[in-house]
Amino acid sequence: MKMNAIDIVKTIQRKGVHLSLVGDRIKAERPGGLDDEVRDLIRSNKTQIIPFLRKRPSYSNPYIDLNGDLIIPFDCEPRYKWWIDGQPIYETLLELGASDKIIRRYIGLVSNPDDYRRWKGTA
Repeated sequence: MKMNAIDIVKTIQRKGVHLSLVGDRIKAERPGGLDDEVRDLIRSNKTQIIPFLRKRPSYSNPYIDLNGDLIIPFDCEPRYKWWIDGQPIYETLLELGASDKIIRRYIGLVSNPDDYRRWKGTA
């Protein structure tokens, strides 16, 4: 199934990659560098990604750094700022594909069965 631009960009962002445009080129950044899977996804979909990036406001993306710390940049989308009525931190961690260890560090053990299924991606 072919993904639309929004799905492609979300897939890339879930891997902790920040996308922006520099002229007509896509700039992709992630702490620790990019892997081949992300590079291939960007290359094979650049004709969809570029127009999408031109239309959206320029925001930085939250990410998990190499120390396992959740980083919410000052200029990220308001929905990631849980302290000003954004989505819960749990949702952001799920979106970023955080490990069990990182989720436990930020929110403790997940005790609700529905939350656990969402955490594991089986809901």
